[in-house]
Amino acid sequence: MMVEIVNPKTDEYLAIKKHVFSADFPWFWNFDSVKDGDGNFYEDGIPYFNHTLIQAPEYSGHPKENSQYAAAAVLISKQIMQANNIPLQCIYRASFNLTLPQLSKHLRSRLHTDHKFPHKNLLIYLNEVDGDTVLCDDKDAVISSESPKEDKAILFEGSHYHYMPTTSRRLVFVLTFI
Repeated sequence: MMVEIVNPKTDEYLAIKKHVFSADFPWFWNFDSVKDGDGNFYEDGIPYFNHTLIQAPEYSGHPKENSQYAAAAVLISKQIMQANNIPLQCIYRASFNLTLPQLSKHLRSRLHTDHKFPHKNLLIYLNEVDGDTVLCDDKDAVISSESPKEDKAILFEGSHYHYMPTTSRRLVFVLTFI
């Protein structure tokens, strides 16, 4: 189940969010948000831009800072978890993702989990746009869905996908953790 949690919108959160929306924030092209079992991008993937703050352990054997904004991401993550009395033992990955609008209203990412080991996901929508996030059970049946609303923070575990926006860019902050 997806659970909406409190986003205290601290000064630090608002500052990094403002920077993410600026023309000076660096974005990096990706062929798809999901890789196949061999670690390769799908040829028919849905491209997007991201800014990896903390690189997932799958790449170097452990989570690794990958951006000058990593410390800010850790701080705002701690602030959000503290405001919700949620323990934060280890951050596995942190990223800002930007998906451009697509013409098809039914285009979506592949069903996936972010890691092959137990973890939780924190997703913060930085803007309000279409592009719901959908959580599925072990049989790929839909359990719940959340629509983007600016500054909305949700927690979930398990297989999920999201629809591509059709009206504007979709900006999110993604954190995986235990």
